[in-house]
Amino acid sequence: MLVANIEPIQYFNETAVQLGATVMAYDMVAQNCNLYWVLFNNSGSVIYNDKWDVTPISVVESWGTDDSVLLQALADEKGFIITSFI
Repeated sequence: MLVANIEPIQYFNETAVQLGATVMAYDMVAQNCNLYWVLFNNSGSVIYNDKWDVTPISVVESWGTDDSVLLQALADEKGFIITSFI
């Protein structure tokens, strides 16, 4: 799982400080990708998880082997600000 520190944000009455994501499925021919993503609090507990279909084709095209591209696209889509990748 790729994890990044994010600017703290209130999410369901808890403070999220990290964003993590794992690629669940991808099809490079069809240019689509599905991520499982989570928000963690200060103690490393999951406070929220969901699935995201990476819809911008440009994100999938620029992905290559650098998963941080996907995590940054997720953060941009959901309004999280990444401060550093772990």
